[in-house]
This record gives sequence, C-alpha cells and structure tokens, in this order.
Amino acid sequence: GDLPAGELNRLNAELRRELLRTGQAVLGRTELGPQRAVHLKLTLLNPRATPADVDALLALVARTGDRLAGAVP
Repeated sequence: GDLPAGELNRLNAELRRELLRTGQAVLGRTELGPQRAVHLKLTLLNPRATPADVDALLALVARTGDRLAGAVP
C-alpha cells in the first residue's frame, strides 16, 4: 500500500539498517528532491554478479520491507 512520505522514509532507513545489521546486504542511501525523500540504492562491485543475484537482492529488500512494515509476520 501507499505510505505517507515520512513513514516511507523511516521504513527505508530502517530497512537499510536492518540488512546491514544482519549482514545480509549493504545498501546505499540517498535523499532526493525538495522533501529529501529517502531512496535506497545498490552498487555492484562483484564482476561475477548475475541478474539472478540482483533479483535475489531485490526480493530480500521487498521481504524485509514488508516484514518491517508489518505486512508479514
């Protein structure tokens, strides 16, 4: 669902910290626009990373975000 901007910013920041804390992923963070909206980003450093690796990372981000938002127990 659609979250208010402030809640989405908080969720994105919390998601990034959770993945880093658990050692599952290191995502970058940037703030864009006049509202300083929090966006997550990834940088591929491993030349052997495959599209399947990116898909798995995006699925992990979605699952973690859903859990943190309370959509999934």
